[in-house]
Amino acid sequence: MQPSYRSRNIRHEIITLLQQSGPLSRADLARRIGIARSTITGAVGALIDEGLVEEMETVPVAGRGRPATTIALAQGAGAAVGIDFGFRHVRGVVADLQHNILAIEERELGADYEFDAGIEAAFDIIDRLSQRANMSTERLLGVGIGLPCPTSNEGVTTRSAMIPKWSGRNVLQLFSERLPMPFVVENESRLAARGESVWGAAKGVENFIYLKLHSGVGGAVVAGGHFISGQNGGAGELGHISLDPQGPICRCGNRGCLEVYAGIPAVLAQARPVHADITLARLMTLYGQGDPAVTRIMADTARRVAQALSMLCNTLNPELVLIGGSLAGAGERFIGIVQDEMKTMALELNRAPRMERGALGRNASALGGVARVFELFAGRS
Repeated sequence: MQPSYRSRNIRHEIITLLQQSGPLSRADLARRIGIARSTITGAVGALIDEGLVEEMETVPVAGRGRPATTIALAQGAGAAVGIDFGFRHVRGVVADLQHNILAIEERELGADYEFDAGIEAAFDIIDRLSQRANMSTERLLGVGIGLPCPTSNEGVTTRSAMIPKWSGRNVLQLFSERLPMPFVVENESRLAARGESVWGAAKGVENFIYLKLHSGVGGAVVAGGHFISGQNGGAGELGHISLDPQGPICRCGNRGCLEVYAGIPAVLAQARPVHADITLARLMTLYGQGDPAVTRIMADTARRVAQALSMLCNTLNPELVLIGGSLAGAGERFIGIVQDEMKTMALELNRAPRMERGALGRNASALGGVARVFELFAGRS
């Protein structure tokens, strides 16, 4: 995946601009990137030689000379797969360089599935997706893998109660040994934020916080367009911000973490004394109907979310807070309470970022895996 010319940043800029804007002339590319026309000519030539971009002639206006030549991403130039290892499932998405989603596959495996079962499901999904996209695995640009646990920059999982049987596994090495293509492994919440930045509600936003309220609580921080991973890949563990040192014990061993208040199991547990057989779907229905107990539980949950977000917003001053995961299905009413509570907790300058629900739903992490492969392929580290 190394480019044949020196500046990988130019490669990234060209591919990204063509993805966002469609065909452009060499002059337009040079102007938008802010470099000399001769430099663009060399970079575009290399991309044409690789079969990634192609020249197109536009129809000239009558009486105005020869057709103009534009540069576009080549049809069928390449695609990438994103794999999301969830708590009960493995999901995959394949998309091409033009950001067209070509196919989606999913396998339900049950809670706390075995490591080998998850890996084999992933390989089967990769094979199925390449077939559905009419593309051999040799033509895939790579695979981005999202894991629901802390993961080092080398692709090694650390101890986690979410998928305890995966602790200490070098997932990156395992995949790379089985298939001859580039792989990248990252925390699934950080990949979800990447997916939202390309296909979803954070498109074009350079400073935002992504908070995933699901079986576990995770997140990501994006500053100046950079997805912060930290020294060893552990950034973004927003679910383990301690809100009360005397609070309930969290699965991480600490007390009062956001996850023990805003994770789906914790929210359902609060509702069971009133609604014994409560499920998430039933909780959402009761919330929509104004059930008094559920309304109070969701308000308390929103207050805890606001407490954590106020700390983060005071630190990072984001433009956008994006809330994903199944609990985000509570919708605008829930998000509105979070916003109102933040007004009493954060500094005035930081208390009113735009706050929205994630747009990609269940596919966010897998699409983020695709986006990460495209970034690396285009030369962005």
